[in-house]
Amino acid sequence: MILTVLVVAGFAELVAAQETTGNLEGLVRERGRGPLPGVEIIVTGPSLPGSRRSRTDAQGYFQVLRLPVGSYTVQLTRVGVRPLIVPEHHGDRGARLPGA
Repeated sequence: MILTVLVVAGFAELVAAQETTGNLEGLVRERGRGPLPGVEIIVTGPSLPGSRRSRTDAQGYFQVLRLPVGSYTVQLTRVGVRPLIVPEHHGDRGARLPGA
């Protein structure tokens, strides 16, 4: 099974809190078959204590909100599918995850 992941990352400055955060969102699709629901997205990184998690919906869409600006490792897992781990994702707008 080959997954295609399109990630859109955007960063917005929060004036009141004096910190910059961004969102990681995207679509997970199985190549040639369409959206892939139920994929767990796990985001980890040095500027994030612990991890943040999300899950794709019926259309394969996911979002992880309010991430501090930085580099992240993004892991996609689903029962019956080999996990996809993307190290050092820098949040480039409209990026396609390598190996996806």
